This record gives sequence, structure tokens and C-alpha cells, in this order.
Amino acid sequence: MIILFKYIVSNKIIDKKFSALLLYIFLLCTTAYSENTVFNIKNIIKNSSKNMNSTIISWINDYDLETSEIILNSMVLRRDYYIGDIINNLAYNFSSRNKYKKEYLLRILINSFFYSAINNSSKSVSSLNLRIKTNSDALNTLTDRILSFKDYQLRSEILKLIPYTNNIRKYNILMRESRSIIEKLKSGKISPQFDQEIITFLDTVRKVPNRLLFEPVMEISDYTENKNITERARSLLKYLIKYKNN
Repeated sequence: MIILFKYIVSNKIIDKKFSALLLYIFLLCTTAYSENTVFNIKNIIKNSSKNMNSTIISWINDYDLETSEIILNSMVLRRDYYIGDIINNLAYNFSSRNKYKKEYLLRILINSFFYSAINNSSKSVSSLNLRIKTNSDALNTLTDRILSFKDYQLRSEILKLIPYTNNIRKYNILMRESRSIIEKLKSGKISPQFDQEIITFLDTVRKVPNRLLFEPVMEISDYTENKNITERARSLLKYLIKYKNN
């Protein structure tokens, strides 16, 4: 089936819409999971392009969680780097019933497509930068709206992207993020996932330092009860002091 699909698409025997339908039927016919099934899905995604994105979105919306995870984890294999519309669908097109599922899947996509590329490519930095540049509009909107997401782990993944984006509002975003973190620390409603978000925030500030972030980092150091976070914050404060004096 995969070989037939490649031949049909590469030779333009049918149009792109019908090729998408062919793939959709193929996956619907695959009812039992096996190594061969996973291999077939990965190959479909690997050989897809941005013209297939609307179909991939349909699969993610219609299939079970396991199939969606396989699809999204396979996106890193794709040669066409544009996934902006997939990011937007997962981030903003949801109901109250599936919001947490969409945020979970968005986290998988970001981690796989952007960070797995670093581990799988000898030209890791250039690969990451190209992937981010290709999806700059979607990522700028995503970072702007970071506080709208409930999943702390997703917010951590988005924070990691900030130093690499061309978002001119990145420092405003980090200031808003710092205020959110401080308010949460004051409330005492914390969790291991929230602690990880704080650590990621501190690591992000170190990569894009700004003197305006000195006081928020100091407050985080004062309010947290996590020794690891305290040590990281104090280390960052020393770094920011040097940065302020330069």
C-alpha cells in the first residue's frame, strides 16, 4: 500500500485531495496495532507535505490517543517543515471536553518536531532554527498565549522555544510568565510539573537575559520552597548582576 501510494503521488496520477482520501481509507482499514502498522504510519507522515496537513489534522481529531501519538511523534521525520496549521489546530481549536487532550498532543508535537530534531540531526542547531523559522507565525502566537494553557509541561515546552523565536515581545512574555509563577507560589498551589515550569523559565531567562527580570527572579527565589529552584535562581541572579553591569 505504501509503495503504491508513493508511486501514485510522485507520478501525479491522482490529485492531492484524492491521495489524502486514499491515505485516510488506508488508516481506517488498519484496525490492529503491530510493528508493521506503526512503520506504515511513520512512512505516510515522512512522505507527506504541508498539502497533507488538513488531512493529518482530521486524523488527530478522529483517531484514538495512541494513533494520534504515533502520527505526531512521526512528524520529526518529515522533510517539509511547515506544521503551523497543525500547531494552531491543537492550540486553539478545541472544546471544553477535549482541551486537555489537545494540550497533551500539542506538547508531544513540539517536543518531537523541534527537540527530537536536535538529537537526530548532526546539524542540530541549523535544523532547529529552520523548523522554527518555517513556523514563525504560529510559534509567535503560541508564545504570546502561553498563559492560556493549563498544562504546565506544555508551558515548559513553549518556554524552551522562546530564545529561538523572532518574537519581538519575548521579554514581555517572560515578565508575564514570571508574574504568573510568583502568584502561584504565593498561593501555595504547586506541583512537580509546576516546579519544572519554573526551572524551564529560569533556564530560558539565562538564554535571553534582561535586567528587568532581576526582581522577578529574586521573588521566585524568596517564595519557592524547592531547594533546586532556589539554587538555580540565586545562580541566575549572580549572572544577571554581571549582565546589568556590562
